[in-house]
Amino acid sequence: MSPTNGAGNLPPIQIEWTARQGDARRATLSSLAAPRLWARTVGIAAVFATIFAAVCIATGSGWSLGLLIGVSVFLVCSVAWIGAALIAGHVQNRKILAPGATWGAGADDEFLRVDTPASTVLLRRDSIRSVTPVGGQLVLVKASPESIRLLPAPLFAQPVWTLESC
Repeated sequence: MSPTNGAGNLPPIQIEWTARQGDARRATLSSLAAPRLWARTVGIAAVFATIFAAVCIATGSGWSLGLLIGVSVFLVCSVAWIGAALIAGHVQNRKILAPGATWGAGADDEFLRVDTPASTVLLRRDSIRSVTPVGGQLVLVKASPESIRLLPAPLFAQPVWTLESC
């Protein structure tokens, strides 16, 4: 993707937002309210648990012990992986949502621009499949390849949440 729009310029910054104390924690906790961000992890844990339970049952441990082991594996995997994702997300959020960090956003007919303390992100409007407000964040899901971005909601006015391309 080209770093500029058709005219050769980035969309202008229309809204600026400065992170405050506690924004990193709130952003991390908001990810728990977005099932898209953790549902795949639970699905993978269920596959692991099913395999473990099937192996235990097939080796003669019995249905009750096999199911107990399967449920235990599911719970341990789910909690461990979601916990690891939350910790990794919080470490990243502490850097980019540190108090005083300035963010900016702007848009034109073709692109959505987000300036973070680390970089400038340029998204084609037609590549955004959905925008969902979750807590103080917006969950943007891109169509191809399917990727998810969490962005601070104050960067965008309400009409952006219901993009025509969604």
